[in-house]
Amino acid sequence: MAKNDMRIDIDFVDHPKTKRLISKAGFEGFYCLIKLFSSVSKIYKKGYLKDCDETDIEELAGWTGEPGVLFKALMDKRICFLEKVDGELYVHDWKEHQPWIYFSDERSEIARQNIRKRWTKKEEDEEEEIEEPELELESPDDKTEEKRLSNQQIVDLFKKTCPSLPKPSVTERRVKSLAAIRKAYSDEQIVNAFELAEASDFLSGRSGDWKCTFDWLTIKGNMLKVLEGNYENKKGKKRFSTESGAKQTDPDDYNHF
Repeated sequence: MAKNDMRIDIDFVDHPKTKRLISKAGFEGFYCLIKLFSSVSKIYKKGYLKDCDETDIEELAGWTGEPGVLFKALMDKRICFLEKVDGELYVHDWKEHQPWIYFSDERSEIARQNIRKRWTKKEEDEEEEIEEPELELESPDDKTEEKRLSNQQIVDLFKKTCPSLPKPSVTERRVKSLAAIRKAYSDEQIVNAFELAEASDFLSGRSGDWKCTFDWLTIKGNMLKVLEGNYENKKGKKRFSTESGAKQTDPDDYNHF
């Protein structure tokens, strides 16, 4: 899987736009800008912040100051790290400044084709098969995206990639949740989230009694947290045992910066 490196110009920290941002949002604003760029690199590779509003932007950036201050500064005409084009929100000149990230999906097309070939042949499974008549496994949107992994292939990938987690099957409810996930994330990002979940001692249940499930992971917000690395293993991370009466770490609070 190709590694995406975010490019920062050597004069970026002294650029007038950066100094104006710091004057309006402080040094935290500068940190949040870098974190925002990092989040965009992972989720919105074309720089198009689809369906994002002021609150979403500040959440992606990790802003803890007064609501609206960071967003207003980023949109300031003399700073303009963010801009609106035809009413839609974009990172200004993302394609020109981050071409490696912008074209990463094109570079990964061959890898995705190999994944699809690998899972074209249905893997034999000891689990009980879905009784006839079979469920309509694809949503209407899936039928217009012939190059995407099918819902069944995504479920099979989860079983193969996450042997530590409970094995799901395709249900009507999961078809609906997968439709939302496949609109928000590419096949490569979905597979990456599965790999990160299995690698996480917390999500896989190796560090405690709780472990995530397919349904938990395929919630849009939860997959975003996994892709952002919020559940990566950290040396020295300690969890409290319920046997001592102390409260277990909540899954959504684990490993946040």
